[in-house]
Amino acid sequence: MNQDRESIDRYHEERDQKINSCTSLPPEEKVRVPSIWVFEAYTPSLIGNLQAGVDRLGWDDSEALLNPDFPDAISDMRSTRWAGGWLNLGYIVPIDDRQYRGRLRHAPLPPGIRAIQASVWQPFPSTTLLCCQFMLDDSLANSLEQPLAESFETYKEPIGKNTIRFVGVEHQKQNAVDVMREYLYSLCSDWVTEYFPGYFSSEMGGHALPACELLFFSKQVDFTDSALDGLEPSFLQMLNLHAARDTWASKELANLYLQLAERRSHTPGRAILFGNVDQVLNDQSLDMYGNDTREQKVVHRLHDLDRTLSTWVLSLIAQDFVAEMGKTRDAYGSLNISTNSFNTEKLRELDRRLLEFQKNAIPFAHDITDYCERTGWFMHNVSEFEPTRKWGDYEPKLFGDMRQGLTSSATHIKAAEKQIRAIALQTGNIISTITNEKLASTNLRLQNSMGCMTVVMLFLTAIMALPFLKDIGNWLSRVLFWAVGIADKINHTI
Repeated sequence: MNQDRESIDRYHEERDQKINSCTSLPPEEKVRVPSIWVFEAYTPSLIGNLQAGVDRLGWDDSEALLNPDFPDAISDMRSTRWAGGWLNLGYIVPIDDRQYRGRLRHAPLPPGIRAIQASVWQPFPSTTLLCCQFMLDDSLANSLEQPLAESFETYKEPIGKNTIRFVGVEHQKQNAVDVMREYLYSLCSDWVTEYFPGYFSSEMGGHALPACELLFFSKQVDFTDSALDGLEPSFLQMLNLHAARDTWASKELANLYLQLAERRSHTPGRAILFGNVDQVLNDQSLDMYGNDTREQKVVHRLHDLDRTLSTWVLSLIAQDFVAEMGKTRDAYGSLNISTNSFNTEKLRELDRRLLEFQKNAIPFAHDITDYCERTGWFMHNVSEFEPTRKWGDYEPKLFGDMRQGLTSSATHIKAAEKQIRAIALQTGNIISTITNEKLASTNLRLQNSMGCMTVVMLFLTAIMALPFLKDIGNWLSRVLFWAVGIADKINHTI
């Protein structure tokens, strides 16, 4: 115990102060989150939710809005073979807003959200993507600075009976930053789920909407190996900008970087766009974006990345469908189809899951195949990103490689669906045969039981009829005696 006490004291005296310092923002550095993109997707079984949201918010009765009939336009695009289109929905502002002017949509917005810049992208017939870029006010935009400035102390906690672990400053601070980030994400994603729920808001999508955070620094300009791969943790690592090998730089948008978080099954897709606020797009004129601050002009300019980021969202959908195929295959494989015991409720649930998958994933797989085959059109809709670190002779391209991955996923989805459909059909046939055999056996037992019951009923009827038979016999005897008497009298008379 004294040794543990000495160890924790050594952390407090020698390490904690140093780590608190290097993981805090440097002097005069500012970090802001001026906007967050949130995405939702609408597959064939969920497309009606868009119109429901429009009706709920009262957007369908005003010709003053930008693209007031966008649900009808989406319906038209989904009804053609080569659908493709983009619709700007303009700004969505608070109901009592006086700041924005123009053809605006109004809605109840979360606290701290100044406005939402929304658009709809229809890359192909079966899938519609809604992109909502949430504009954060200063109170939310500066919210990551508080956990970065906070000081922590290493503490210990037991693991099992005889083991303890030390939780250091960097882990606590990074967790505090993650908690604040999730709060910002939830403010935005909850709004989309409430008014326009789609695939990612459903059980199929794991109730986890993809989001991309825009992160600006006032002083930091280096996001290469020297900044991210130091021996000691830094404030950049607290923000999950942890390794240059995961950082992509835009080819077309100067000094803009992108990181895509590693994603596990049915966890939210997370991305971070980041850079120095004065360096991003420093090769472009932003005068056409109004008289706002430079940060706000850049934010407005970057709304054009909605299709680029939505392409990333398509890859998340493909990953989900591939994972669902694997789970459904394994579920059918573990189904007990012995003659002694099987669960028909489980089979019905599996058939329901397969049908839901077929309604949404199969059209997606066929459409994404056609879409990816048109390389020029695919690349026209994205801004390409390249790695900041060389990968030997290989020169990866983020969205070029993503296109190949989508094609591979589509091929896998279509092949796996055929296999699982065949397994489901054969499983259904076997279970139907087993069920028919059980029904036949049951019917035979019922027939045998009915035969036994008939014999018993006849026996009981006979027993119950004995007194009546005796009375009938006496009556017949009297009748016979009377008839003999009459015959004797007739013979005597003759």
